Amino acid sequence: MPRVTPNITSDASAALTAMLALVLITITQGAAAQIDASIHGDRMVESDMYGVGATLFIPVKGYQFDFALGSQYFFAKDDSTSAFGIDLDVHSNLFVIRFLRPYTGIGLGYLNRDGRDRVGLNLKGGVYVQFSNRLVPYVQYVYRTIPSFDKSYLQAGFRILLQRQ
Repeated sequence: MPRVTPNITSDASAALTAMLALVLITITQGAAAQIDASIHGDRMVESDMYGVGATLFIPVKGYQFDFALGSQYFFAKDDSTSAFGIDLDVHSNLFVIRFLRPYTGIGLGYLNRDGRDRVGLNLKGGVYVQFSNRLVPYVQYVYRTIPSFDKSYLQAGFRILLQRQ
């Protein structure tokens, strides 16, 4: 019997669309849920790849910690080298200085590029710039231990706070 293997790369756009739909549903249900959402753009540090993605956050203990489930799709000049990733992380919000809130994070990262699956550890650091109670810009640096791929990328986006802090 032939072995059937799923083609995750071809499903990347469907998965990203599903994640964005979940973000929109979460935003519309925001008053009832303790879930935040973000949309972001990504840039690989070591290569010429840009990406887009979305993340769902579950804040814990008044935003001291966040559980984050996110996805990214990185576009390459040659579509066969585009990459799709999923991250499951825990963020620790360190302290607040005026409107700045730095954080660190650690978690697991999955990446599919050229039909090859890879899993590794994510190490993150970033800062939220909180000008309002709902829309919070942020930037973060992500280092990952996924072999045979760029080790780091920069991410910038907007976190939509669905519960007031």
